[in-house]
Amino acid sequence: MTMPSLKERALHDPQGVFATPEAVIQSDQLPPEHKRTILERWRQLIGSPPLEQSEAAGAPSLATRLTRALAFLDTETGGHQVTHDQGFYTAIGDIGRDQAKKDQ
Repeated sequence: MTMPSLKERALHDPQGVFATPEAVIQSDQLPPEHKRTILERWRQLIGSPPLEQSEAAGAPSLATRLTRALAFLDTETGGHQVTHDQGFYTAIGDIGRDQAKKDQ
């Protein structure tokens, strides 16, 4: 019998394989698409918990950390294309350029 892959084990029990959502991001053994799948599965498993005590004390909840890890993947892997159409600037010189064009 073959041993399940890291991805398979993490999909079954993400918290049993990885101590934190950040550990998923830092894994060198997984491509970005597998990291995303694992983080999304982990988020499904925890659901929408009520405000945790740690968050009330200032530390982010597990749900918040999972959301942040997924957002990090969007920005760090290039999986999310940023364009002017989305209201983002790609360089500091772009700020104000659109408004200057409208004023002309």
